[in-house]
Amino acid sequence: EAKALAGGTALIYQIKRRLVSPSHLVNLKTLKTLDYIEHDYRKGLRIGALTRLRTMEKSAVIKEKYPWLARCAAGMGSVQMRNSATIGGNLCHGEPAADLPPLLMALGARVMLKGVSGERTVKLENFFIDFYETVLRQGEILCEIQVPRIPGGTGVAYLKYNPRSAMDMGVVSAAAALRLEAGGNVCRDARITLGCAAPTVIRVGEAEALLKGKKPTAALMKRAAKAASTVADPISDFRASAEYRKEMAAIYVRQAIEQAAVDAKSV
Repeated sequence: EAKALAGGTALIYQIKRRLVSPSHLVNLKTLKTLDYIEHDYRKGLRIGALTRLRTMEKSAVIKEKYPWLARCAAGMGSVQMRNSATIGGNLCHGEPAADLPPLLMALGARVMLKGVSGERTVKLENFFIDFYETVLRQGEILCEIQVPRIPGGTGVAYLKYNPRSAMDMGVVSAAAALRLEAGGNVCRDARITLGCAAPTVIRVGEAEALLKGKKPTAALMKRAAKAASTVADPISDFRASAEYRKEMAAIYVRQAIEQAAVDAKSV
């Protein structure tokens, strides 16, 4: 019945609202070996689970090699919150409206988990199970986020619809990573993800299949966006109805694909 405590921005809120009642809190904040950002040209980016969002936002290597991650982190909550919240906590919370999971999933990220039974690496798209539920086992913690090297000709975009301010959860979010061949006439690879549109962040294979091997025309992007809307399974709450979220999912996926295609042609 224990809970691991990192930044505490999500967990303390849940405890105050009596959504969870852990018997013990295990403070991980003193594990300085889990607070790092390392980059290797061949292997890509490695981020320790206790790295603060503010650190990611300000990191020179992330700004240079993975600028979308820095921009995403900068748009999350307040500076005070980002100075406390960790990337590991953001993922382990299992919130389908969280900002980082859609983008990291589109980038092909993996998470390294360690526990009493050993170590394992899981694709981020396989990490989330249901609302606030992940594959973490009892006696296991997330230690590292691994983002692979981004191939040349790849464009990335992350968009979030938030009608009020960064302090609120998004109504819908979408991320796209497109790799175009020289000249931008053919899409060689595509990764499309949706947030706030299902019990977990989802990867939209139907939209990806439509784009791969074809020229990313406006008509094709619209078809891919429609496919994403079809697989979306959002809830209705005080922020938006399920029907509204499905409509917005199509719009934001299309815009994310368009921005990623433009980004790919500029690199």
